[in-house]
Amino acid sequence: LQPRSATEPIDRSPPPPTLMTSVQRSISAALAPRTNSQGPLEPPLTSSEVNDTTSLSSRERVLLALMFSSLVVYCSLADWVGSHLLGAFLAGMGFASHSESLELWQAQVKR
Repeated sequence: LQPRSATEPIDRSPPPPTLMTSVQRSISAALAPRTNSQGPLEPPLTSSEVNDTTSLSSRERVLLALMFSSLVVYCSLADWVGSHLLGAFLAGMGFASHSESLELWQAQVKR
């Protein structure tokens, strides 16, 4: 490695995703609903709608199981490295961009 000169720009590109994050993103994208190009997505569930939805579809059960299993795996791996909280953060970030995951999580927490 040669030292960097003062005028050379610093590379600020994001690091490449890890294999587990890539696999998690592709599974989440496969389970996420297709967006409608004609308008915005549906608003999140209200508290009365949450109480009415007592049964989960098989797709929602798989997504919820995937969310919890990734939480357990990431927390276990991150605890071995340093802190389990880092694993919880990474597991949450993997599902943060999918609106179906957010709605499902809110419905489960509000029960």
